[in-house]
Amino acid sequence: MIINKIIEDICKVLILKDNSQVIFAIQICKEKGILDIPELKVFVNYGIPITNIGARILQIDAKQFISLVTGHKISYGDTCMIIGAFAQQIMVESQYRIMKQF
Repeated sequence: MIINKIIEDICKVLILKDNSQVIFAIQICKEKGILDIPELKVFVNYGIPITNIGARILQIDAKQFISLVTGHKISYGDTCMIIGAFAQQIMVESQYRIMKQF
């Protein structure tokens, strides 16, 4: 429920008119319990840099992160945390742009 709202907010900031594929991808992750390559591709294609943020959090490179995804080591909870980190980042940037106008 909360993750869906976060995704909606991200999609608004990214000016994505249709977030249904992103919502569907997170639902699939929840059902599987892991982040898998097809869902990762959806997030990346919609401008949500799961790979870069996950790699940065884990202090590894993007290739290593993708290996963790293919090895089914990134859980649904991990995925939600990464999306949350991205949401926080873009909300701060959005606020900064607004405040810069004054």
